[in-house]
Amino acid sequence: MSKQIEAVEVVEVVPEFYKKLKMTERPAVTSNSEFTILGDFCQILHLHLKPGQGVQVEPGVMCYMSEKCKEKVRLAGIGRMLSEGTLMKGTFENQGTEEGYIGLTPNLPGNIVALNLSNMGGSLKAKRDAFMAAVDTKCQIRLTHLAAASCVGCCCADAPFFMQEIRAEGWVFLNAHGTVMQRELDAGEEIVVEGSSLVACSSSVTCDAVYSGSCGVICCGGEGMFNTALKGPGLVVLSSMPIEKLRSLFPQPKERSNPKNKPKKDVR
Repeated sequence: MSKQIEAVEVVEVVPEFYKKLKMTERPAVTSNSEFTILGDFCQILHLHLKPGQGVQVEPGVMCYMSEKCKEKVRLAGIGRMLSEGTLMKGTFENQGTEEGYIGLTPNLPGNIVALNLSNMGGSLKAKRDAFMAAVDTKCQIRLTHLAAASCVGCCCADAPFFMQEIRAEGWVFLNAHGTVMQRELDAGEEIVVEGSSLVACSSSVTCDAVYSGSCGVICCGGEGMFNTALKGPGLVVLSSMPIEKLRSLFPQPKERSNPKNKPKKDVR
């Protein structure tokens, strides 16, 4: 005899100190009428596509799609290339007469971050390798930089100076690694972060460089000489395991010449 499975309501537990800091964790699973994010790690973005509706994607992120979805490829533009994006960009369109779907996965292992740019003035700044997809097929990605509050912030802030400016309407999907946190900064409010942890921020957020501490801290603390101070107003999105840290854990091996593989000299 089969037992009926009862629905269990999961209550989000947020520590009290996070509430005071106004820091919130982005939910791992998100669902609405337009899309669903599935999985806890290496997630899948399931998008519902109406007839004639399309989605702009980075090459290689398609996992599955309905039969009538077709892909088109075109040049991405100089601005996208200069921001270390891809040379080409793809668009999947539902060319059928019924609702279709497409499943997308990031090219790098991690989680998917959904942001509605219609609520953020139509643009945001994101680090390279972060952009995955946008429901706006006319989404534009250009080379930009964090607005620095001083020359020191321009040259020495730990955050990447050059970033991607994403301009679109509606939902944009980024990929991040580890636990993803966000905070909405008030005007003039600051937060000090480790620069590589920054995934994205509102275009109105400015940055500056601050010393990480004394000479002992700078030399032996492991945080370098400067940290990054981000000043509001605007949204700041952070990740606990940025791709830069992952890459440093797995350095590329140096090529070593093997004497055994060298061709023998002809002594005749």
